Amino acid sequence: MKRTGQEQGVVPLFLVQSDDGRERTEGVCRVDGRVFGSYLHGLFNSDSYRRAWLDGIRAAKGMEPLATTFSAAVRREKAYDRLAVHVREHLDMNKIYKMIGLAEKS
Repeated sequence: MKRTGQEQGVVPLFLVQSDDGRERTEGVCRVDGRVFGSYLHGLFNSDSYRRAWLDGIRAAKGMEPLATTFSAAVRREKAYDRLAVHVREHLDMNKIYKMIGLAEKS
């Protein structure tokens, strides 16, 4: 079975250190840096990392960097709030609370 990264022309993307101090590589990157892949969840949730990565692409195309345009955390929280409102409008939450053994909410 072939695993991710066994192709020629790729190098490790990250060096990750676990809580016990052991290090391992994570992800792969084409040697020219233009294509990469990783199993790290939430990699682009960091506004500064995402902006630096995008600005690196912009620089490679001769474009100026941009200022941070939005906060992923704020955008995500607003989406969760909209979802919560929708769920409360369309489900009998007191019935659900009763089914799972919680007190009814007013």
